[in-house]
Amino acid sequence: MNARFFVYINGQTTKLTLTPGQKLHHYKAYPTEEGWHSELEVWTHEGDHIHRFYRDDGRDCDGRLTSEGELICPIDMLRAREHDGEYFPVWEEVSHSQRDYQAEAMGY
Repeated sequence: MNARFFVYINGQTTKLTLTPGQKLHHYKAYPTEEGWHSELEVWTHEGDHIHRFYRDDGRDCDGRLTSEGELICPIDMLRAREHDGEYFPVWEEVSHSQRDYQAEAMGY
């Protein structure tokens, strides 16, 4: 059974459709005034749920900072949250981590 749901990509509401076992990626990287920033999201249809992985990475005047995490949403909750007439998934956080390279270099 295909899974259809809305997500925000580049500030726009976007409808995704995944077939069982399918994986979709979205990646964006760009320079900033003080360095660079990148964003990665991966959605995978895993049977009775959608698995979502994300990573935000970047460097500015304070150094490099990376955060990433994993979330899941059961198929029957893909349209559980209404916003502006569209229905979005209710994601449950599985894991989250953050790495501050500058803090590590200073021994924190």
